[in-house]
Amino acid sequence: MGSVPCHLVADRSVHVETPEDALESLAGVVEQETPEAALLRIQRELGQRNFVWIPGSTYRKMLKWKGAREEDLLALEAGKMHAEVPRDPEPNMYFRQVAFHRLVLSGGREGHAPLEAQMPGVTQIGAEEICSDTGAKVSFARSKTRTWPMPPSAYAASTVPLAIAALNEALLPEAHHPQGNINMDSPNVINDQILIRINKQGESDESPTPEGVHQDGTEVSSVTLIGRRGVTRGGESRIWKLDQPAGNYSSDQFGSMKKRLSIKTPIHFSWENCLFDKALTEP
Repeated sequence: MGSVPCHLVADRSVHVETPEDALESLAGVVEQETPEAALLRIQRELGQRNFVWIPGSTYRKMLKWKGAREEDLLALEAGKMHAEVPRDPEPNMYFRQVAFHRLVLSGGREGHAPLEAQMPGVTQIGAEEICSDTGAKVSFARSKTRTWPMPPSAYAASTVPLAIAALNEALLPEAHHPQGNINMDSPNVINDQILIRINKQGESDESPTPEGVHQDGTEVSSVTLIGRRGVTRGGESRIWKLDQPAGNYSSDQFGSMKKRLSIKTPIHFSWENCLFDKALTEP
C-alpha cells in the first residue's frame, strides 16, 4: 500500500508574480492536446523527472474526461465547496480550513474502481520529514498522529473526487517505495484528497506551509490551485531535491519576500537543489 495525497488549495493569502517563460511556452503547446495524449505525456515526464507541471486548462479537461461534471467544477472553482470546509482543529493553525476526503485505490487492478473510505483521514508523518519547531513560522506538533476533519458533502457527493482518483491511479508507480506506517504488502493505495483554504488578513505569518521545506510522508503528492482572492505577488511553489535541508529559513531571495527573516540559512542550502520554482497564477 502506498499513499497519494492531492491538495486542492483555495488560497486567500499568498501573493503571485509572473510565471517563468518556459512554462508559459509549455502551456501553449499542450493547450491543444487531447486528454488521452496529455495523460501519456504526463506519465512520461513523471517517469523521467519525478515531477510534472500541468496547466489548469489541461487538468480541467482531463477531469471532465474522467467523469467530473461541469456544474461540479464550477461550484468548486467558485469557492462554494471550500467555504464549507471546517477550521483546522490545531489552534495555532486558526487561519486554515482543512478536510481530508479519503479514497482507496485498487493499484491498477482491472475492474476495481476507487472506493470512498467513509471515515476520517489519519496521518502519521515521521519526525525526520518535518522541520523542527525552531524553524517553523507557526509552532505545533507536526509529526504526531492526527485525525483530520471530514469534507463537506458538497465535495464528497460531487463527481470531482472520483475523477481525481481515476487520474491519480493512472499515475501510480509500478513498484511502491517503502514507507513508514504503511502495509507494503497490501494491493490497495490510500488517496487522500485534502481541501485547504488559507485566510490571511495582512503581512503576518499565515501560510499554507509555515514549516518551510518538508516532505509529507507520501509517495506521490499533487497540489491543485483552485482560486485566489486579493493576491498580487509571491506565492511560489517549489520542489526540492532530497539534498536540500528541511526547514523554514532565509536566504537573500527568501528574506526579500518577508518583512522579517526566519531562521539563519542552514548548512548545505543551495538553489541548485531546486528542481521547480513557479508562482501559480492561473487556477
